[in-house]
Amino acid sequence: MTPALCAMILKPHDPNRKKNIFDKFFDAFNRWFDRTKNSYVGIVAKCISGTKLAIIFMLIVCGLTGLLYKVLPSTFVPDEDQGYFVAAVMMPEGTSLNRTSTTVDKVANAIREQVPGIKNVISVAGYDVISSGSKSSAATLFLSMYPWAERKEFEKSVTAAIENVFVVGNTVAPEAFVMGFNPPALPGLGAVGGLTMQLIDQESHSDEALSDITNKIVKAANERPELAGVTTSFSVTSPSYKYDIDQQKIEMLGVQLSDVYSALQVNFGGMQVDDYNRFGRTYKVVMQS
Repeated sequence: MTPALCAMILKPHDPNRKKNIFDKFFDAFNRWFDRTKNSYVGIVAKCISGTKLAIIFMLIVCGLTGLLYKVLPSTFVPDEDQGYFVAAVMMPEGTSLNRTSTTVDKVANAIREQVPGIKNVISVAGYDVISSGSKSSAATLFLSMYPWAERKEFEKSVTAAIENVFVVGNTVAPEAFVMGFNPPALPGLGAVGGLTMQLIDQESHSDEALSDITNKIVKAANERPELAGVTTSFSVTSPSYKYDIDQQKIEMLGVQLSDVYSALQVNFGGMQVDDYNRFGRTYKVVMQS
């Protein structure tokens, strides 16, 4: 500060002046700060005098760090036994919802009876957990386990249960493919854990060519030792139908073209026709064949 500013701010020190509450506070703070500083300086002086011990301690810490890297899981978010897991049941493309429901009920009953550690099984037909969408040829199983205190053996762990679900499910339902997933330990990282890769077509391939490329990538990924259970939700084998509408005949019959499209949508898909409120929520009424 300049001399003029110092003369305005700084006041002469009077040792006989009565101290107010602020003076007492700052005196106590200065005494505490001096004690802390002296303690820190003393510790640093001892460490400098004992250089050999400090180096030995540093080597021990480095060794323990390397040991932890070897012992602890190396993934970003290790899999955990959360007391439940998810299984996907995939039927051939184009399978009706009725047949999927029959198959998933058969798989769920077999899992309850044959897989140790399973307490409850909830099945949802028509929901594909892999693509997180509706699909008549897919179903999802939510399997809850018994409390951890009752599952101390490895045979009753989630890891063993996922392996048993794969074996039991594909044995009792050879027409379907059943695969279990351990959900991620952190919510929000997906429904089935692991990682997801998207394939972008930048050269306008046909659906068949893109399917061949996708299958080659999946096959190559499954051959790598660090990856397991690589699958894809892309498929070009879904059966499809093309309808040619005779608009002249429709006009002769006095039928509205929109009614024809609505009938096709109801029979081969679904149509929302109404809403209703119950228990404080709004539900949709969907009509389908």
